[in-house]
This record gives sequence, structure tokens and C-alpha cells, in this order.
Amino acid sequence: MKTLTLLGIAFVAISLGLPVNATPMCPELLQTDNLENKYRRLAPIHTDIENGWIFTSDQLSESYTLKSEAVHLMSGIAEEFESRGIKLAIMIAPPRPLVAGDGVVKSTLGSNSVFDTVAASDSFNQMIEQLRQTGAIVPNLLPVAQEMNQFRQYYFRRDTHWTPAGAAASALELAAEFGFSDAAFSVSDVVSSDIYEEGGSLSNIVNAICGLENDVEQVAKMNYSRIMASQGLGLFGSASEDKIALVGTSFSDRYKRDQYQVADALAAASGADVSNYSISGGGMIGPMEAFILSGDVDDYSNVIWEFPYTQSPNSTSHLRQLLGALRFESSNLSPPQSLELSSSNEAAITFFDRPLKANLIQFVTETANLLRVDVVISFESGKTRTIKLRRKDRVPLDRRTTNWFADLSGWDNDSIIEIIAKFDQGVALQQVSFRYQSSVEDS
Repeated sequence: MKTLTLLGIAFVAISLGLPVNATPMCPELLQTDNLENKYRRLAPIHTDIENGWIFTSDQLSESYTLKSEAVHLMSGIAEEFESRGIKLAIMIAPPRPLVAGDGVVKSTLGSNSVFDTVAASDSFNQMIEQLRQTGAIVPNLLPVAQEMNQFRQYYFRRDTHWTPAGAAASALELAAEFGFSDAAFSVSDVVSSDIYEEGGSLSNIVNAICGLENDVEQVAKMNYSRIMASQGLGLFGSASEDKIALVGTSFSDRYKRDQYQVADALAAASGADVSNYSISGGGMIGPMEAFILSGDVDDYSNVIWEFPYTQSPNSTSHLRQLLGALRFESSNLSPPQSLELSSSNEAAITFFDRPLKANLIQFVTETANLLRVDVVISFESGKTRTIKLRRKDRVPLDRRTTNWFADLSGWDNDSIIEIIAKFDQGVALQQVSFRYQSSVEDS
């Protein structure tokens, strides 16, 4: 493994004309074409050996504003939860660069950086307001994180996740949005003398590319035992009467054990039992789809959907997949139709004689191993739309189902003449059935 010194890194950076005022941990991080494929999507990777921060390119978006289709689908998701008597809250960890601050961003990206922190902040705030308009409870964690970061780390410098303290501050803000304004504690009340050491996922990338080992980051763990022991009525009544389901990503399931104590923070802030259904590596909708299709969703009166800023609700295929799963319970579906698969795992369903008006479709396979279905829908008007249904293999097999749904609402009531389903060619399929829900009454 190659060993780099600070002086050597600085000399190479200057000689290559790399970002002014930044000393990268190694110049290879900025050379996208020379990186392995698994790192290329994250490049250029910006680092500064002086301040210790690492930012990958996917963290440097300036655009978070939702498209109209995404707003429509998110509104539908919130309405479906409300129709079941469930309060939906959405907790989005804010952009790391904006929390780190303009000074850190400039020193890490260099003075010739084109990243506009003001534009990114405005766009993120607009997205939060758009999500609030859907009827969901959506705290804006950006100002909370920025304020906290002045005296205690909200994010790790060399890992993508929030710290235990950052999780605590986020939970308190969510409680305030629900209306529980008299929180029983502040973050400083629950800081423990126990220390957590984070090696850092971003640090691992630097080590792999540069051969440079950064120090682990040490932060305080939180101790909620006193707060939870003394907790009486809280945001949702007593813990025996109301329950909260936390459904999220690695932020709430780090190392598959909620390393940052998110569920405990929410329980302490609300005075209610919190069940954690989060799945590390499950993506934005994977854990939620599994939670809904398992039927567990109906055991809760409050659901918190956690995902970070890097998971965009503008991925409307994902939202259609989730909304379809939610609407299935109340759907009046057609009788199942067996599909004939081609050698490439494709099936065509035609409606040329009688164009179809449908707002939901379902595919059922004989295996839960399937991870990809592309649905190409052709309309009578000549338009074609594609829905990319996806699942992650990080979602345990026993939490996946053989059912795939897609919501088709909001497409101008156009009539369908053909649906082509393209199933993952890596999975051997023998039996696939198809059903739909008509959007008009049969004559």
C-alpha cells in the first residue's frame, strides 16, 4: 500500500493545479476517469486533509425542488396513510455540505468551486415546504443541524451519517412538529460519557484509493435511560396506547443495529414505544414497501419515514411502486391473467380491441428473488411511459413478497393499448400473473 505524507500531497496538488486552498487527501480522488467503476459514480471526491472533511459528488446537489408528478404521488401516499387513520411524518437528514458550512465547503472544494450553497439551501427548503403541503408532518432539519453544528457535531466528517447527537436533535425537532413542544430534555441532557468511534464509510473510500488511513472519529453516545424511565404522557399518549413505527435507511439501522440510537431518541422525545423497521441499504422505499406489504403498517397510528437528502422523491417510479402497494388493500382488481414469457423474460399484455383505463396494476411471480421489473406502457394517444420497479437485495428475503404494484394515477386519463413487462433476466420465472384496477366503471 502506498504511503502519502502531507507535504507530498500538497506538492502533488499544487503541481496538478487542483482546487485552490484545498489540500486533497490524494489527487486521484478528483480524477474520475481513473477510478474503479464502484467509485466513479461518487467522483469527483472532494477532501481536505487540513479540516478532515470528505464530500462525494452526490452530496453536492443544488437541486431538491420536487417536480409536479412527485408532488402528486407524495400527496397520494400521505392521503393513503391518513385514510388508514395513520399520521405520516417524513424525516429527511439535510445536506452535509450545508450543515458543515460555507467555510468548510470552500476550504474543501477550493476557492474555484462552483457549488452554490445558497441555491442548494433555498432548493432544499422549498422541497420541505412542498412535502408539508402533501399533508405529511415534515420537520426542516437544516436549520436545526446548522445551529447544533456550532457546538456539537451533527454529521461525521468522514462518514455520510449523522452522529448520535445529530439523531437526538432531529428527533426533538420532529416531536416539536407534531406539537409536543415541552420536550423533556435537550441534547446536552443525554450526552453520555461513553464514546463511540466511527471509522467512516467515506474514510474507507479514501483508504482504498489513496492508501491513506484517517483517524477514527470519536463522538459521545447518548444515554436516554433516565428520560425514558421518567417518561409519562408524551406526544402520542402513553406508550401502552400508541405506537410509532420508524421505517428508514442506514441512518436508523447503521451496521444493522441502529448505531446512532434514532429509535431511542424518538421514544424519549415522544413518550411512546418505537418499533424500528429500518433496513440498511434498502433505499428510500425498500423498507417502507416491505413494511406496508407485510400488513404491519395497520398496527400503528404513527409512522415515521426516514431517508436522507441524497434519496430524491423525484424518482417517481419508486413513488408509484410504493403508492401502488398502499392502494392495493382497497383495490378492486381484475381476475388474474397468466402471462406468457419470452426467452428474455418479457411479456406483452395488449388492449388494442378495447383500450384500458386503469389506475393500478399488479404482477405476481413465484419467487421473491426478483429485483427488477421494467413496465413500458403505450397509450392510445401515442405516448409511452416507463415505470422502473426496483428492490434491493439488502432487504432480507423474508421481508420481500412476490407481489409488485404500480400506481398509474395522474396521467391525463389516457387509455392504455399495451403493457410490456420486462423481468430481470437473471431470475428464472415460470409463472407470472397480471391484474389491474380499472379507473372507470364497467358499462
